[in-house]
Amino acid sequence: MKVDLYKLAKMNEMAKEGARRVAENLSAMLGMDVQMKITKIDFVTLSDIPEEIGDEEMVGVYLMFHGTPSGHLMVLFPVASAKKVASLLLAGIGEDNGTGEGFTDLDKSAISEVGNIITSSFIDGWANVLKTEIDISTPHLIHDMGSAVIDPIIVELAKEHDHAFVFNSSITAQDKDITCQIYVFPDMNKLVEALERL
Repeated sequence: MKVDLYKLAKMNEMAKEGARRVAENLSAMLGMDVQMKITKIDFVTLSDIPEEIGDEEMVGVYLMFHGTPSGHLMVLFPVASAKKVASLLLAGIGEDNGTGEGFTDLDKSAISEVGNIITSSFIDGWANVLKTEIDISTPHLIHDMGSAVIDPIIVELAKEHDHAFVFNSSITAQDKDITCQIYVFPDMNKLVEALERL
């Protein structure tokens, strides 16, 4: 399976358009200026992901997408960033996410909502660049320590996928700097098909 360098360069364009869509939709949702940048793109094997994530507590969302291309997508926040995400959304509705340990149900609901916007907007960006239609499933909240977040997902994904794209991302809203990682596990044949159409 070969793709020329011009087509592979489209991955960077897809990432930028995805980030632009995320920033635009989060700005509208939160009622404030939000910026998002993709700081690094990696192509990794599934077996390397648990070690890359490490043992930190992580919170995020996970979903499937269908079309050309299709696959799975996951966005993960470290604890500090997840807290900032919750506080931004809850402050907008007059709620306080508190400063204690752990996450309340309200915190998790807020993180899930923002994660939903990030994942759906990112995929919308891909669809825009590829000039295709991509449908997404309902995102599921995931919350656990390090590799415990990803291990069950990796076992399931290994049946269909060998690799993933990792988009290291930074989000800036008000005075808060939020980091997250977006993992995309595409059906490579469908991705190549979409790229070859361009």
